[in-house]
Amino acid sequence: MLGCIVDAHYGIPTRCPCGGRIVDEVSLGKNFPSDFDTHPGRKYFTCANFEDDGLHFRQPWVFAIQDEVKAYLSALMKWLQRSLSSRMS
Repeated sequence: MLGCIVDAHYGIPTRCPCGGRIVDEVSLGKNFPSDFDTHPGRKYFTCANFEDDGLHFRQPWVFAIQDEVKAYLSALMKWLQRSLSSRMS
């Protein structure tokens, strides 16, 4: 189960593996031992039922957005390559 949860931490989460809804959270400081950055105002996607046991989502906002942008750029590049190759034929 932990492998599935770890693999699911890509992009913007829509649901937690526990079935809980995802809420936007702004950290006012270090809340959990797993927090690696203590800058106030840091944004997270967090499970509404979050417990620091590794089975719930608490993903930094910036990582999720980076994953989404990479996925969109990859899809765009594939589309461009197909478009250019079809014009050359």
